[in-house]
Amino acid sequence: GANIGNVAVAFEDLRDMMERIHATPFASLLNDFPPGAVNGGVSNDYTVIVGGYTLLSEQITVTYPVQTSDFLELVVTVDWMEGSRSRSKSLSSVRTSS
Repeated sequence: GANIGNVAVAFEDLRDMMERIHATPFASLLNDFPPGAVNGGVSNDYTVIVGGYTLLSEQITVTYPVQTSDFLELVVTVDWMEGSRSRSKSLSSVRTSS
């Protein structure tokens, strides 16, 4: 299985991302956390949000499996390498415009 210390770091980074997402106004989510953009964008670098990446080859993406004008289901995923094995952990949440 995955190194438990690395899993703990991944979940810390996921928590930091979720806190920032939940503090972001609904109307700004798709702009601030572009769908599928690895590590965010120049104006909202995910490495800054989590205080720097510490896992080998770490990357964070945000995707939106369900997207309507007033409802978003979002999934934040942290991917990293352990030796030659790829690892991944995700958290999901929903946001509504009201």
